[in-house]
Formats: sequence, structure tokens, C-alpha cells
Amino acid sequence: MASFALGGVLAYQDKTASAVTVFAYAGPCLVFVFLQGFRRFKGFGVAAELLEHKIEEADRLLGELRRLAVPMAELLFTTTARLRRWSSMVPRRDRHRLMELIEEPMTSIGVTSGTLENSKRDWRRFNVIDLARLLFPAIHANIKTKIKAKEQEPQKFPSSVSAGNVEY
Repeated sequence: MASFALGGVLAYQDKTASAVTVFAYAGPCLVFVFLQGFRRFKGFGVAAELLEHKIEEADRLLGELRRLAVPMAELLFTTTARLRRWSSMVPRRDRHRLMELIEEPMTSIGVTSGTLENSKRDWRRFNVIDLARLLFPAIHANIKTKIKAKEQEPQKFPSSVSAGNVEY
């Protein structure tokens, strides 16, 4: 502002060359002072946008994308885990590969591993149930054989039972 005042004084004193020089100096200084307030500018055939505003906007959009992606990933993990229950016959290996395909873009946009692990709760629960179902027939058969063996064993008491034995 002082440069414009000095230029005005020089122009009033009829010192044209000095006034033009001061105004030429004051113009770009003024632009640089208020440059942060401009989003885009055009001058001398050059059009540009300030990157600072673009970076802030990109960070904001990326944050919104993360907030949107987490519930979508949780839904996809749950749906993938339940595929076998809907008579779809999707092999476990393919479901695991699909889960990894869902997880990869999530980590690339910056979703933390803790958030992803929390989203995979249903995935883990249904996998444990599926794996346990493979063991149930063997466990059931083992228990059946042990019950049969116990039924065929004669009942033995630690001591003889009599009317005089007060323990019984």
C-alpha cells in the first residue's frame, strides 16, 4: 500500500518515470500478498490454479472415500463369508481370494489395518463355523464310541455296598 502511495506522490510531483517504476513494482507485490486468496488466476496468457486448494480438496475427498469405503468393505466381507450358506458352492479358496481383493484397495486408500480387522469379524466367525463343521462328524463318532464303551463296562463301586456302610 505504501508503494502505491509513493507512486501517487511521485506522479503528483511530475516524476513520471519514477512513478511508473514504483507502480510496476507495487503491482506484482500486491498480487503476491493476496495470492493465497485466489484459487485461479490468468495473466499474460497463463492460466493456473493454486495447488494448495487442490491438495486440501483432495484430502477432504479422500477422507470421505475412507469413511464410505469402510462400511462397504464390512458389507462385502460379510456377504463373502455367507456365500457358502446360500447354496452357491463357492470354494473356500475363492472366497479367501475375493476377501484379499476387497482388502487391497482399502489399504491403498489409507484405511488402517485395525479398521479392516474390525470389519472382518463376520468373516472370521463364519470361517470358524465352517472349519468346525468339518470336525463335528469325527468328534460325534468319537464320543459315540466312548459312550458305547462306557455302557458295556460293568458298574464298579469303590467298596462293597451294605446297610452298615453309611457313605451310601
